[in-house]
Amino acid sequence: AALARERVPLTRLAAAVAQEFWADPALLNRLQLHLPEHGEPEALGDFDALAIALRNLLENAARHAPQGPIVLRVELPAQLSVSDCGPGIAPERQADLLQRHQQEGTPSRSTPQPGYGLGLSIVSTIIERQGGRLHLQSPAPGCTDPAQPGLCVTLALLPAPVA
Repeated sequence: AALARERVPLTRLAAAVAQEFWADPALLNRLQLHLPEHGEPEALGDFDALAIALRNLLENAARHAPQGPIVLRVELPAQLSVSDCGPGIAPERQADLLQRHQQEGTPSRSTPQPGYGLGLSIVSTIIERQGGRLHLQSPAPGCTDPAQPGLCVTLALLPAPVA
């Protein structure tokens, strides 16, 4: 589908998506939203498509890391990231997981969790079509348990031109 190329205020996008997840009592105290102290990050893109990508990342974090915090961060100039302290993803598997129908098993279980394996591939496709980059980092910053190294997924988007 064609995607819009308009100014997307990332704090508004992140807050709108976070509100949906905070409606779930199980996520109310787990999902943390971190916004920049100064400035309003704006990306050039499609608000609805970016919201779908962000929802997929938060759903993955809630599914694969059922304990501990999930951190949604908005950063300048135009970046979103979602981190958790779950089982993480081995570096050699990260590129594969951006393909359709690929899932990650946990270190203690080699079989994937229920689902279709489309979450990260959908996010990757949306971000690519928006001219941005997706980066996976495991262990995630701030995770200290080697058994639960976590995952941080960063969406580096095209900054909107200065008005």
